[in-house]
Amino acid sequence: MTSLDSATLTGNWQQLGDALPNACQFLRIHNTSGVDLLVSFDAVHEHDIVESGSEVWLSVTIDPLVVFKTGTTLYVKGTGPTTGLIYLIGYYC
Repeated sequence: MTSLDSATLTGNWQQLGDALPNACQFLRIHNTSGVDLLVSFDAVHEHDIVESGSEVWLSVTIDPLVVFKTGTTLYVKGTGPTTGLIYLIGYYC
C-alpha cells in the first residue's frame, strides 16, 4: 500500500506512490481527498475516474495468470491542494 497526499495535487499527472513491487491481480484506489481524480497508466490518457470520498477496484481479468506487472506505475490528476490521502492498494498472491 502506498499513498499520495492530496495537498500536493497540481492539476498535472502525478505518480501515485511507487511502482508496484509485485505483480498484482487487483488494485484498489481509495480517494479520501476532497476532489475527483482522473487515473492513468501512462500519464497521457485518462483511463478511469475516482470520485471524492470513493474507491475504485481495478482488475485485468478473472484469469489468475494475467496480472498488473511488477513495475506498473499509476498516475492521478486532480485540482488541489485539498485535504486527505489517495491510497493505492495492491492484492497479489
